[in-house]
Amino acid sequence: MIKLNAKIIERKMELKNVSDHFSKALIYYMVNKNDLLAFFITYIIVDFENDKMIYIFTYQKDNVQKIHQEDANKYQLAKCPHCSLQVVKNKSFLTFNEDEHFFVYVDYEKSTVDVLEMADIIHNSTTQFDKMSHTFFKDYTNSNYFFLSAVDKEDFLHIYRVSVDLKQVEEIYSCESKPIPPHVLRNYKEYLFLSDEFRYSKFELKKKNKIVTQDELGRRYYKLSVKLSVRENRTVPFPEERRILYQQMREQLEVKCLPGRIMVVNSKTKEHNYYDTTGGSPAHFEIDEEKGLVYTSSHNFFGVKDGVIYFEPAVIDKFKIEEDKMIHIGSFSCPMGYRYTSHKIFKINNKSYLCTFGQPNRLVIACADDMKLLSYHDIGPDELTDQEDLSLYINSIKSENELIAVEVSQDNKIIIFADSKYLYFFDFDERKIFHKIEHYFHIEDKSLDISDYILRTVHFNYLD
Repeated sequence: MIKLNAKIIERKMELKNVSDHFSKALIYYMVNKNDLLAFFITYIIVDFENDKMIYIFTYQKDNVQKIHQEDANKYQLAKCPHCSLQVVKNKSFLTFNEDEHFFVYVDYEKSTVDVLEMADIIHNSTTQFDKMSHTFFKDYTNSNYFFLSAVDKEDFLHIYRVSVDLKQVEEIYSCESKPIPPHVLRNYKEYLFLSDEFRYSKFELKKKNKIVTQDELGRRYYKLSVKLSVRENRTVPFPEERRILYQQMREQLEVKCLPGRIMVVNSKTKEHNYYDTTGGSPAHFEIDEEKGLVYTSSHNFFGVKDGVIYFEPAVIDKFKIEEDKMIHIGSFSCPMGYRYTSHKIFKINNKSYLCTFGQPNRLVIACADDMKLLSYHDIGPDELTDQEDLSLYINSIKSENELIAVEVSQDNKIIIFADSKYLYFFDFDERKIFHKIEHYFHIEDKSLDISDYILRTVHFNYLD
């Protein structure tokens, strides 16, 4: 365990009537542009109850020195913080990261941050852990606990039920697995849902009459990129390289994404089953607890060194739990909807709705009852409608207008999202933005100049 200090700054907000829609605090993340490790996260809590924002800064000189006294590369945060769970209201929370072996316990009442690994909470164990899953949730039956999963160095998956104060840890299941753990672990009643193949997608190369893994597809992409560099005898700019390589893969291989796989564990019977999605890599689960429905996002992409390549629009699948089985009952997809990183299910007047973002900045709203598109709203310029070759365009841009994270207020009337500058509040009934808050504000302490910070958020969480 490594102990760090944090600096806390509170900022009063002008929220108009926004707070009336929320009963829980929201958390999101930024990082200092000068932080070469991207490790020292600034945690931002939107406290609707008290009309303020709490900024928890960890990019401090003494913290940097302390991490560099350790193996600094071990703590380089390659991707983003992925979820937070409240420990004590208005005092502390846990944050877990994507593709990492460590997580943090933030006590902002005491201004401390503990950097923890599995060995810090699982004592007297000979198991050596490699990586943890990325997204966890409180126990459906008892919010003083949550479920945590990690893969050990022998490629076994372990699932634990853990108290939020980390003092009680019980292993409830283990099985042979893969080197990279499931992206998400979420429970509902006795069921544990895991996005088993988030990084293990398979693809059909129709022109080669062959099925390959994501790794093999990545190697083909790399070989094409090397050939491109040799042929051009120069470093090819990102948009141009992406455009050329995607076009080559499409023409030479004709890539088709194959169904992904969900793992469902019954915590009572200790049995597990697998279910296919109609899209590719399954990622996140949203659950309608009243109706026993599970909505799963699936991404038709594969990872490369500078991001991901999209071959087809993303899919959200709808399952119903019946007699201990997952029954597929519907899917949502739309031609201009690529990568649904976050999706949320909410209800108004006994009707169910789904909201999500498609790349790069299109807010999509669908009817969750029949899984059909209701409307879409471009936040900023419309980058998609006039594109003659949409997938080629999406695979060759770095948009300044990208939006990813999305959440819905407790009364289901407000949709929240963020870009590089603002936190937005979107009125569902009016279908328009009615308020926004800039992330940045004036701070007298120049060492905490918020203008040096950039958004590092792919998911919002409520602290409850």
